[in-house]
Amino acid sequence: GIANSWVGIIMYLPTEDIRMRNDITRSFYEYRDLVKDELWDKYGCVEHWAKIEMPETLIEALELQNRLKSKFPIEEFNLVRKIVDPKNILANDLVNALFGTGSWKKWFK
Repeated sequence: GIANSWVGIIMYLPTEDIRMRNDITRSFYEYRDLVKDELWDKYGCVEHWAKIEMPETLIEALELQNRLKSKFPIEEFNLVRKIVDPKNILANDLVNALFGTGSWKKWFK
């Protein structure tokens, strides 16, 4: 089989100081973007679907959706979702958009 590993990049905000929190947040996203640009394609990385940061543009959203489709059996997952959650209670608009059963229109006009 294929070996898999999960690596988490976690942002910790230890202070209430707004300036420090903004600096930490900016640094977190700079590091995340660097890792994404340098490693994701090279090693076939994909974010955990439940830990996804909201894409900033429709292009980023579609790229994310394509990364998930290339890594996971999305169609089969959606079939199981329909069986075990026929009223779509365990999903939300973001999950539905990511897995192709919803729309990105809510976030991107």
